[in-house]
Amino acid sequence: MRSKVTYEWDMETAYDYGDIIDHNHADKLKDLKHYEGDPHRAAYEMGGNPEPAHLRLVLVRDTWEDGGLGDREWAYLNEDGTMPDTFDYGAKVPKRFKQEFERHKAWVSKFVQVHDEDRYNELVGN
Repeated sequence: MRSKVTYEWDMETAYDYGDIIDHNHADKLKDLKHYEGDPHRAAYEMGGNPEPAHLRLVLVRDTWEDGGLGDREWAYLNEDGTMPDTFDYGAKVPKRFKQEFERHKAWVSKFVQVHDEDRYNELVGN
């Protein structure tokens, strides 16, 4: 059986140390425009204490084989707010998604990945 590839945008809510709290999927970027405000406005409780969190945009690529999910790849924005050329395992980001990103770049380019390594190390005991 031939594999099928699907794509979807995901506006993730994540703690600044990396763990994902929530996913908001959409077929089109315009459907995520209600997140247009401050990408660092997300604030969640962890162990009774406020924990810094942020929103980050990712394009998800799923490969379906034999009726089930065979592989998943992610294309998070680069630190400079641009769309990467490839997904994390090397598949190319299709031109249509790069063009869609460019049309919405004014508001989506700020939803980059944040990683607070010091906070992560504190949580995992390093």
